[in-house]
Amino acid sequence: MEKLPGASLAQSLVQEKTAREWTSFGGMKKKILFPIGGGKMKKNIFLQIAAIVIIGFAFMLVVKSDHTWAQTQLRQSVERKFEEYRKAIKDTHQVDIKSFKDKIPGGMADGKAITNYDLKELLEGIKWEREHEHTNDNLLALEMAMDHLERIPDYYTHLVIMERGCAEDKFRDK
Repeated sequence: MEKLPGASLAQSLVQEKTAREWTSFGGMKKKILFPIGGGKMKKNIFLQIAAIVIIGFAFMLVVKSDHTWAQTQLRQSVERKFEEYRKAIKDTHQVDIKSFKDKIPGGMADGKAITNYDLKELLEGIKWEREHEHTNDNLLALEMAMDHLERIPDYYTHLVIMERGCAEDKFRDK
């Protein structure tokens, strides 16, 4: 074993074990000294960090794709529900809600989706508002029904029950 100048035998052994050959651009071979195990340890840490970063990116991609998929499913569900409401209101009251816009400023349901309300209650509400001569306009009746249902979700069910109760009381009094 060759002893390096100015080094003890122990230092020479350590230097020999940690020396690595390296070829320079000029083709000369040189020895570079590294701390014992330093090169392997740095390589292992680098690989571990690289693996963690790759796993993190893969996880983010999976979460992003699931989120996008969930948004698509939700949008399709909302569109199906809107079409169900649209068809029911059109069949029952001969009015298309596709281009529905609020007409009464300051209503409780301003800016709310028609599908936020129970379909049976909306249909009953349009009928009720029309029958009791609040309006001849089905879209205006729809908006008034939405305003009532915003405060009390089963408003028209309560009105029907009260109306039946009053009719029964009237019938008993005769």
